[in-house]
Amino acid sequence: MDSEHHKTYPWNEKEYITDFRLHYMEKNDKRLMFGIGEKKAFGHSEKMVNDKAVNINGYKGYFSAFKASKNNENLVGGILRWVQKDPYLEMDSLTLTEEQMINIAK
Repeated sequence: MDSEHHKTYPWNEKEYITDFRLHYMEKNDKRLMFGIGEKKAFGHSEKMVNDKAVNINGYKGYFSAFKASKNNENLVGGILRWVQKDPYLEMDSLTLTEEQMINIAK
């Protein structure tokens, strides 16, 4: 895999990688469909004010929808967060619906 498609996080870290994140791009590699990341769960399972509680394979999760604006009225995505045993997982998308994101998470 070439460096154009394989990045480490924190950026350019070679030995101590603390987070893992994947970006799923559309076929032409120009537009992000969704991103999903994983890190230690400590301190990441709290509900935020506008979160909606969701179930992901028996694990409690939260979905927070993005707000549409004048410039982007077709915005449908949001942030989906859940803790699955130890890892904290977070998915975000500007184009996928809540239902699509939950189906991917499952």
